[in-house]
Amino acid sequence: WLFLAIPMLAGDGYFEMGRRAHIRSLFTPELLAEVREAVSKLSARKSAFGGVRLTPEDLPSAVGSTAWGFPGYASCSFDSAGRPAYVELIWGGGLISHHGLVISEEAIPFHGEGYHFTDEQGRDIVDHRLRYYPLYPGSYIFIDDN
Repeated sequence: WLFLAIPMLAGDGYFEMGRRAHIRSLFTPELLAEVREAVSKLSARKSAFGGVRLTPEDLPSAVGSTAWGFPGYASCSFDSAGRPAYVELIWGGGLISHHGLVISEEAIPFHGEGYHFTDEQGRDIVDHRLRYYPLYPGSYIFIDDN
């Protein structure tokens, strides 16, 4: 039993390992380059907030080629010069948590941003529900424990 519990003792369980394996099995450096190229052509569709909600037609078909299918939520945003700044592909749902891929040249810390709250004793607690794992340069696997 100890062998089975080792990943959980390190703060990661088999559930998280499986989510990361899904993204690693799907995305290669070549597919990431195809996604970046496809997204770069969409800047004319950006909203007033600089973002675009992506559809299966916007991305290479390989993005939806696993049993998980196409991401339930996919979006991108652009900088002021019209270059892609951020691409987010999310699988999962509220009952089973979310996992996905973030493509961004901005460095993202492992724990992302923390959710702050005060416990019964008045202590400030930070709960990191998002975890980011580097995949390739400029891309991160993320898991949302929410």
